[in-house]
Amino acid sequence: MSIDELKSAMEEHVDLMSDLVQKISSELRSNLRPAKDNFLGFFHAIDWKVPTLLLSISPQTFVFSYRV
Repeated sequence: MSIDELKSAMEEHVDLMSDLVQKISSELRSNLRPAKDNFLGFFHAIDWKVPTLLLSISPQTFVFSYRV
């Protein structure tokens, strides 16, 4: 096998791998978008200024930060 054949085979392999990575990345982005939209919808639906909500979250945050 000559150097030119090896170089050609390596370039072909790199092109195939690049195409594969792009396809996988595109598939992951399209499948994760609904989960992201659901999370953001939930986050924006909560009125974070409600004092009782903040009071119920504060002790849990303190306990978690104390354990870590």
